[in-house]
Amino acid sequence: MRSSKTRIWWGIAALVLLLAAAAVWFFCSYSVSDGRLIARKADVIDLRGEDISAQEAEALAAKYPDKTVLWDVPLSGGSRPSSAESLSLSSLSADDIPLFACFPNLKSIDASGCADYEALLALRSAYPALDLTAFVTVGGKAVPMDAQRAVLRADTPLAELLETLPFLPELYRVSFTGGAVSYEMQDALTAAFPSLSFRWDVEVLGVTASSAAKELSFAGQALTAQDVDTLCDNLFRFPALERIDLTGCGLTAEQIKAVRSASGAVTVYELELFGKTVSTDALELDFSGIRMGLSGAAVIEEALGEFPLLEKVVLCDCGISNEDMAALNDRHENVRFVWRVYFSEFSLRTDDTNFIAARVRNEFPIYSYELEVLKYCPDLQALDLGHKNITSLDFLRYVPHLKYLIIVENDVNDITPIGELQELTYLEMFWTKCEDISPLQNCKALTDLNISYIYCRPAKCLETLVNMPQLERLWYCGNNLNAEQLEELQTALPDTEMYLAARGEPTGSTWREHPHYFEMRDFFGMYYMAGGTNGVDENGNQIIITG
Repeated sequence: MRSSKTRIWWGIAALVLLLAAAAVWFFCSYSVSDGRLIARKADVIDLRGEDISAQEAEALAAKYPDKTVLWDVPLSGGSRPSSAESLSLSSLSADDIPLFACFPNLKSIDASGCADYEALLALRSAYPALDLTAFVTVGGKAVPMDAQRAVLRADTPLAELLETLPFLPELYRVSFTGGAVSYEMQDALTAAFPSLSFRWDVEVLGVTASSAAKELSFAGQALTAQDVDTLCDNLFRFPALERIDLTGCGLTAEQIKAVRSASGAVTVYELELFGKTVSTDALELDFSGIRMGLSGAAVIEEALGEFPLLEKVVLCDCGISNEDMAALNDRHENVRFVWRVYFSEFSLRTDDTNFIAARVRNEFPIYSYELEVLKYCPDLQALDLGHKNITSLDFLRYVPHLKYLIIVENDVNDITPIGELQELTYLEMFWTKCEDISPLQNCKALTDLNISYIYCRPAKCLETLVNMPQLERLWYCGNNLNAEQLEELQTALPDTEMYLAARGEPTGSTWREHPHYFEMRDFFGMYYMAGGTNGVDENGNQIIITG
């Protein structure tokens, strides 16, 4: 009997111990929160499928900061798991906006089917890092909410535009197609959205053109005074306008002035000057041969304001003196007046870039004093005055941009003015009476030099030449240099091609067989001359003679 009771007590004790152990294990493994068992060792608290509020989820997350709480976030369009990285929504409300903070891994939202633009804009603003796909329907066209440009139809209702465009925050340009946009719509949109750039077709006086147009043409269209007023009132609708063609519109000078003032664009029309019909958008006018005198020039001066693009007026042989033409040219900084100057039996336009007597008749003489007219020809880059009667080079101060200069066989002694030609690259001055070539040291661009048979003493020439390392070709026939001087010259200019034959022809060897010679003759627009035979054998092979 006693033995049986003992066994019972031992059984009860064992059961109590077992229950105690189980309780210890349970409370060591789990905790209880709001009636929910939470495994202590688990990394995740999975409450998906349960009806739980955001406040409850936040409380659990705060109580168990080392655990991830998974739950279904209750959005207006249906619950979504908080672990989602992407969501697709067909509806959205303002109450949903704070709930998206409950998706810690969320990267993108496709809200293509959502039409609550205010809620979408709020979502975009609250979570700028999210990749949000959303559209705003404007005139039946779905425009991405992040669009910077939009192309819409011109018949889109104004009320719809005013309502929907504010929901496109990155938009900066709106273009319209399919017809002209009414003035009312243009004015309303530009007033409502001053930061937007609009591009649309505009109709004015029967002409339809883009608001971005640079040109408008009403050519041949008779315009009334009322038409001119309408045009002036609406030219502001073309902010990029540069040119308005009013040719044949029958407008008065005052009306044309009004149109010009309204836009600032070039107003183009035709007018008659000295029997010639000219357009006011002309870049150049040419009245050459019309004997107009100073009174005619005054008429042109008075009309210059009608030619805003004008760059040049040519008045060759118009019966106006050089002095008066120069004064006319000086009065107008932005318009070049060009005329023809005469010397000996030759002539030049004042904008010519080259002169060569052989183009006309080379036997006519030219004297130094006659070349004073070159002061009216500042564009000259090439002068061939070979075999003339020139004794002074003072005229060169008028032509500082010379690149090519030929003064062969002239009685020139002083070449000081050549030293001022900083752009000179090519110089032929053989058979001259030059006694000092030292000014050439200042011509740093000079590459081709022919000083054969000049009067300058060999030693004096040598002093200058050894200081001209930029020379690529040096022709110095009849130089009387001794062997030591020849060696000194060739040592100082090791990279210079030289023709130093004591009795060689000035244009012998390769002088006229070089690209620089061809470039020079091309600039003059002249044929290539044959070189001297000295230095070239019967087969045309070049023989460079250096002594």
